[in-house]
Amino acid sequence: MKVASFVLSIVALAAGTTGLVLSCVALGKSK
Repeated sequence: MKVASFVLSIVALAAGTTGLVLSCVALGKSK
């Protein structure tokens, strides 16, 4: 169970980081 929650937190963190990068790229392209 601990491993599963750890993996989920890693995936959530990766997804959040990816979303942040994509947002920055989209903003940069809109300019």
